[in-house]
Amino acid sequence: MARTIPTIRIFGYGSLLNEDTVRERLAGKAFTAQPGILAGYQRTFSKWGRGHVYLTLRQMGGMSVEGTLIDVDPIGFTVLTRYEPGYELVDVTRSMVDYPSDGPSIYCYIGDVLKEIPPEMAKIRRSYLDKCLGGVVPEKRKQWLRETHIPEGVVIAEED
Repeated sequence: MARTIPTIRIFGYGSLLNEDTVRERLAGKAFTAQPGILAGYQRTFSKWGRGHVYLTLRQMGGMSVEGTLIDVDPIGFTVLTRYEPGYELVDVTRSMVDYPSDGPSIYCYIGDVLKEIPPEMAKIRRSYLDKCLGGVVPEKRKQWLRETHIPEGVVIAEED
């Protein structure tokens, strides 16, 4: 009898929305992706990064985040996790909209939200933003940006 390899389901809301990014990170390993909606959260550019801010999620009643559910094997999961330093893996299964109660657990990488962003870090790298938006259909990109919290004073830096 063939052994079944367990699947781990990840909710992606930023760079992991972009299937090209996931494919690149997994170096061609197989994965599947499907849309999903996480209730009670909002995307925010409020996570400390290497000289700039990254996306994370903050709990926010009445809000929801459209994202992608990525199924990977344990090796793929380990690889993706290496690309998400400073994020905690959180079980968000119960917050998924219209998700079957007998479906596999869903995990999400969520980082600490900065309460204050130092001026030297108050920028979003254009290349990072483009990577995130690459996973959003063009007609929904403006809506994605409107629904994403960008703290006061944070700007998009055209150079990396």
